[in-house]
Amino acid sequence: GHMIADIIYKQMTGIDGYFDTRIVFVTEEGPKDKRVKRLAIMDQDGFNIRALTDGKELVLTPRFSPSTNEITYMSFGNAEPRVYLMNIDTKQREIVGQFPNMSFAPRFSPDGKRIAFTSDRGGGDNIWIMNRDGSDKRQLTNESFRLMNQPSWSPDGKYIVARKGGFRGGLPTMWMYHADGGNGMSLYTAPANAA
Repeated sequence: GHMIADIIYKQMTGIDGYFDTRIVFVTEEGPKDKRVKRLAIMDQDGFNIRALTDGKELVLTPRFSPSTNEITYMSFGNAEPRVYLMNIDTKQREIVGQFPNMSFAPRFSPDGKRIAFTSDRGGGDNIWIMNRDGSDKRQLTNESFRLMNQPSWSPDGKYIVARKGGFRGGLPTMWMYHADGGNGMSLYTAPANAA
């Protein structure tokens, strides 16, 4: 039914349909003092929900690979944060990297070959990049403050945009960095009255 809806939608609008798509998310359940978080996936219409993890580890920030048959996510099950890759169909997973301190928000590059993420090792939140097999880890930014996060790739994979500051770290600002390194440039600063 979803594939047929996509065909009809494209015929009527000229735009690819979204009906045969899925959403990956973190579900939380249980009593207040024993909450359990699991990775889950469902069709875009909310049907066919199924758990991908068993809830024994804290899981955060799942994201699809460009091919949509894998996800990357953070897990905090063994004292140190780990970035995992998981095949959605088989639930087979592999560790891409293990990092000291807090790490979060892994994102695939558009070609699916690299992953960008935030790590707070070294005293500040910084963007790191590594190959999808965990090799060639390198620090992209060199900040001494917290709240550098949410890295996102440009469609061509040449740049990474991230949010700097906000909350108690000053006004939130969007910065752009070349994925191969170098100084970043400020793109946007939120107005002083922004929440």
